[in-house]
Amino acid sequence: MDTNTDIVNLDFVPGYPPPSCCVTVLEKIPRRILRLVSRCEIQSNYGACHTDALILHIRNKLFCAHPRLLKKLKKIHESQPVYNTKKP
Repeated sequence: MDTNTDIVNLDFVPGYPPPSCCVTVLEKIPRRILRLVSRCEIQSNYGACHTDALILHIRNKLFCAHPRLLKKLKKIHESQPVYNTKKP
Protein backbone atom coordinates (compact mmCIF):
# COMPACT_ATOMS: atom_id res chain seq x y z
CA MET A 1 0.00 0.00 0.00
CA ASP A 2 1.32 3.44 -0.94
CA THR A 3 1.77 5.58 2.19
CA ASN A 4 1.17 8.82 0.24
CA THR A 5 -2.48 7.88 -0.29
CA ASP A 6 -2.97 7.40 3.47
CA ILE A 7 -2.19 11.04 4.29
CA VAL A 8 -5.29 12.98 5.27
CA ASN A 9 -5.50 16.62 4.22
CA LEU A 10 -6.36 18.57 7.37
CA ASP A 11 -6.53 21.97 5.65
CA PHE A 12 -10.33 21.93 5.54
CA VAL A 13 -13.32 20.18 7.04
CA PRO A 14 -15.19 17.78 4.74
CA GLY A 15 -18.45 19.28 3.53
CA TYR A 16 -17.07 22.81 3.61
CA PRO A 17 -15.15 24.58 0.84
CA PRO A 18 -11.38 24.78 1.25
CA PRO A 19 -10.12 28.05 2.74
CA SER A 20 -9.18 30.81 0.33
CA CYS A 21 -5.80 32.26 1.14
CA CYS A 22 -3.76 35.18 -0.08
CA VAL A 23 -0.85 33.91 -2.13
CA THR A 24 0.66 37.30 -2.96
CA VAL A 25 0.31 40.60 -1.13
CA LEU A 26 0.36 44.21 -2.26
CA GLU A 27 3.18 46.21 -0.70
CA LYS A 28 1.74 49.64 -1.49
CA ILE A 29 -1.88 50.78 -1.63
CA PRO A 30 -2.82 54.45 -2.11
CA ARG A 31 -4.41 56.30 0.82
CA ARG A 32 -7.53 57.04 -1.20
CA ILE A 33 -8.09 53.29 -1.61
CA LEU A 34 -7.36 52.57 2.07
CA ARG A 35 -10.08 55.07 3.02
CA LEU A 36 -12.62 52.80 1.31
CA VAL A 37 -11.85 49.76 3.48
CA SER A 38 -14.96 48.65 5.34
CA ARG A 39 -13.38 45.74 7.19
CA CYS A 40 -10.06 43.92 7.45
CA GLU A 41 -8.91 40.50 8.60
CA ILE A 42 -5.47 39.20 9.46
CA GLN A 43 -4.25 36.01 7.79
CA SER A 44 -1.50 34.17 9.63
CA ASN A 45 1.12 32.01 7.99
CA TYR A 46 0.28 28.92 10.02
CA GLY A 47 -2.53 26.50 9.30
CA ALA A 48 -3.99 26.29 5.82
CA CYS A 49 -2.48 29.58 4.62
CA HIS A 50 1.26 29.98 4.19
CA THR A 51 1.53 33.78 3.86
CA ASP A 52 1.04 36.58 6.39
CA ALA A 53 -1.46 39.00 4.91
CA LEU A 54 -4.00 41.68 5.65
CA ILE A 55 -7.29 40.94 3.87
CA LEU A 56 -9.03 44.20 3.01
CA HIS A 57 -12.74 44.36 2.20
CA ILE A 58 -13.35 47.17 -0.29
CA ARG A 59 -16.74 47.45 -2.00
CA ASN A 60 -17.53 43.73 -1.82
CA LYS A 61 -14.09 42.77 -3.13
CA LEU A 62 -11.14 41.30 -1.26
CA PHE A 63 -7.58 42.58 -1.57
CA CYS A 64 -4.48 41.05 -0.03
CA ALA A 65 -2.08 43.57 1.47
CA HIS A 66 1.14 43.34 3.41
CA PRO A 67 0.54 43.31 7.21
CA ARG A 68 2.69 46.45 7.56
CA LEU A 69 -0.20 48.42 6.07
CA LEU A 70 -2.33 47.78 9.17
CA LYS A 71 -0.67 50.65 11.03
CA LYS A 72 -1.30 53.02 8.11
CA LEU A 73 -4.89 51.79 7.80
CA LYS A 74 -5.59 52.40 11.50
CA LYS A 75 -4.15 55.91 11.29
CA ILE A 76 -6.33 56.76 8.27
CA HIS A 77 -9.52 55.45 9.87
CA GLU A 78 -8.82 57.20 13.20
CA SER A 79 -8.55 60.54 11.41
CA GLN A 80 -11.82 60.09 9.47
CA PRO A 81 -15.02 61.54 10.92
CA VAL A 82 -17.51 58.99 12.25
CA TYR A 83 -21.01 59.03 10.73
CA ASN A 84 -24.27 57.42 11.79
CA THR A 85 -23.39 56.99 15.44
CA LYS A 86 -26.00 57.12 18.15
CA LYS A 87 -25.50 59.76 20.82
CA PRO A 88 -26.43 58.90 24.41
